[in-house]
Amino acid sequence: MWQRTRFDIATEYEQDLIRHDLNDFDRLMHAEIGDVVVREPFREVRRIDLPDGNRARCLYLKRCTHQALRKSLRSWRRFTSPHIENVREYRMVDALRRAGMPVMEPIAWGEQRVLGFPRRGFLLVRGVEGIEVTAILARPDHPNRKPIIEAIGRLLGRLHGCGFYEAVRPRDLICTTQSAQAEATRLVLIDRESDEPTAQAFSADACCRALAKCHCKMHRSGFDLSKTERLRLMRSYLASLDATWSARPRESIDRISPYVARYTAPGSKYEGLQ
Repeated sequence: MWQRTRFDIATEYEQDLIRHDLNDFDRLMHAEIGDVVVREPFREVRRIDLPDGNRARCLYLKRCTHQALRKSLRSWRRFTSPHIENVREYRMVDALRRAGMPVMEPIAWGEQRVLGFPRRGFLLVRGVEGIEVTAILARPDHPNRKPIIEAIGRLLGRLHGCGFYEAVRPRDLICTTQSAQAEATRLVLIDRESDEPTAQAFSADACCRALAKCHCKMHRSGFDLSKTERLRLMRSYLASLDATWSARPRESIDRISPYVARYTAPGSKYEGLQ
């Protein structure tokens, strides 16, 4: 009773995992399978290539073996059950997928709890084929830089319009379809761990803070946009947000415009928001 383990597999992948002997919590949690991509204290990411006809199918296994007590207590204070970061990420990915957002596909997830507190867990996801957005933003002369920036603005607008305000870093985006036309450029979200993996009520203040955080994370990653590029991103953002909220009064968009102006202004206080 003091220890509980939960293990779930997406129905469409159950037979594949059984065929490759990956349908067991302990094996996915502890076995030396695949290649280590990231290894940090209490967490690691492994790449697993499964045979799939004439090519290999790429999966990523994210493991976590510890969660700080303060994070669990924070959840209890909000009257919600605490979960390990991998399960929180699964819940956010699931919420995004149900909202129609382009996001990585979860395959299996599991969590072990002791006395109601999360002890360890994992998330197995399907790899996203494409080019990392960081590789495009790193080149000021890249031919697809303009459509990528506009695509980022559109995606942020869709996310905020649906109530998802978690900051998006350049490394969280994979470009699966490149085109000189911005409308044909498709971005997919990865790495979506969140303390509150649910959609929230629409708020102009939340949009402002989320935009500022995205700007700060882009700056810290070494990807500074020119004034023209920032304005281009904002135009795409507002156009996408307007389309998302087309059934609501126009005043909803008008309320956001002053915050966007503050965000683009040099020396804005939001530029330093962490």
